Amino acid sequence: MPKNIVIIQGHPDPAGNHFCHALAQSYANGAKQVGHLVRTIEVAGLNFPLLRTQEDFEQGDVPGDIRESQQAIRPIRETLIGRVDLLSQENREKWLAKLRALGTTGF
Repeated sequence: MPKNIVIIQGHPDPAGNHFCHALAQSYANGAKQVGHLVRTIEVAGLNFPLLRTQEDFEQGDVPGDIRESQQAIRPIRETLIGRVDLLSQENREKWLAKLRALGTTGF
């Protein structure tokens, strides 16, 4: 049974030529190859204002891009958070091996 997967790619550079972009793309490609439904949210491409006050946070309107992202994330039951830049080389290799074992390709 296919899973609905949402990848939140949070690199601040929208150019798309960084390791985080490649990692997200490879994960998406691997998941699609085995029949899962994949949506990627590129945080750098979202259009939303900064919250400047507590009132904005508590009572302000939720911007459209944020609302759409919330709707995509809400039904998700499993989460993988990848901050490979914080891992040692040895642990990074172990983490990538686990991704490969899950059917992810391209690493």
